[in-house]
Amino acid sequence: MLCGSALGNIGVKELVDFVCKNFPSPDMFPPVKSEDGTQERKPSADEPYSARVFKIVSDPYIGQLTYLRVLSGFWIRSMRCTMRPAVQKRK
Repeated sequence: MLCGSALGNIGVKELVDFVCKNFPSPDMFPPVKSEDGTQERKPSADEPYSARVFKIVSDPYIGQLTYLRVLSGFWIRSMRCTMRPAVQKRK
C-alpha cells in the first residue's frame, strides 16, 4: 500500500517511481487490432492516435469526464471526439 498527499506533494515522486518501475511497459503488449481486423496499431508515439474510452462520468461541477487509455500516438488538446457511424456511439 502506498500513501501520500497530492495537495501537500507528499509521496507523489515515490508513487510515480513505483509505477515506472513495477507496471508493465506498453512495449510488452502486442499491437492492438481494430474491431473489424483491418488495422493494427503498435504502442508507439509514431503511430496514428488511437484510444479506448473505458469510463464516462457526469460531474455536477465539471461536466462530462471521459477516462480513456491511449493505445498509440499522443493526445493533442485540440482533437475532437469521433463517432462510429455504424452504431452512432461516441468513439
